[in-house]
Amino acid sequence: MKNESFDLLKYLEDRGIDYTESGRNVSSGWIGVNCLFCDDPSNHLGINSQSKTYSCFICGAKGNLPKLIQEIEQCGSKKAYQIIDQFQDKTLQYLDRPERKSGSRVDLPKGCTKELPGIFQNYFQERGFDAERLIQKYDLYCCNITSDPKFKYRIIAPVYQENKLVTYVGRDVTHSAKNKYQNCPSEKCIKNIKDCLYNIDSVHKKAIVVEGIFDVWRLGDGAVATFGTQFTKQQISLLAGLDEVFILFDSDAISMSHRLAGELSGIVKHVEVIELEQGDPAELTEQEAIVLKQELFG
Repeated sequence: MKNESFDLLKYLEDRGIDYTESGRNVSSGWIGVNCLFCDDPSNHLGINSQSKTYSCFICGAKGNLPKLIQEIEQCGSKKAYQIIDQFQDKTLQYLDRPERKSGSRVDLPKGCTKELPGIFQNYFQERGFDAERLIQKYDLYCCNITSDPKFKYRIIAPVYQENKLVTYVGRDVTHSAKNKYQNCPSEKCIKNIKDCLYNIDSVHKKAIVVEGIFDVWRLGDGAVATFGTQFTKQQISLLAGLDEVFILFDSDAISMSHRLAGELSGIVKHVEVIELEQGDPAELTEQEAIVLKQELFG
């Protein structure tokens, strides 16, 4: 019974693990993630929403929830069952997230610095970004030497709401971490990351809604990120009353774009889905991003 009532989405979000509930490689009633047991490029590990058993149709890995937790956490069975107990929630409904206990202040991981070691310089360059400009504009940090191994070799992106630091997310730069993103633990943040929109303070009357922080960095002011394709009522409420909202998710998340548009249609004057032929907004060139914003914002 504990497996069935395990709040899988809350757990995945808390651990910064990307997931999808629909689309390519994901069957109805399953959650798709990148396989932990093989070199999986695209959500081939399916986790059953009810039983929480998993299987990968690339490498054939199969197992139950405790085994999955042990693999993610790199822990023993005792710790896995403690985590399962921690994430029990029989009342969670899609887009209706209960309030969670949180801290009164947010402390970034120890060892964060504005200095840019070579591995971080190379990563920003590979992605086609001006690192120094981003660090200054978005108050980014590099976590290189730290006592918290979960955030080692990660870009730390603080999340502000009404100019107050409420949480943060770390992005791996080594290309070797199992979880590309690592969220601030729920008990150590003021707001859960799925109750926030990244870069919301830059929005006035119009917004472009994207999936991730790199998409925001490419598009700049007026762009906000939902931290994945899943969205919550709390995130939707932050967009209420705007004149125009343009939804620009990755090319493989068109169905979720339209789902979000439907939720916003009654509380925003104008909602429009912008569909990319391929890739994601972060892969646009600087000039392409400028032209797109001019077309949308005028």
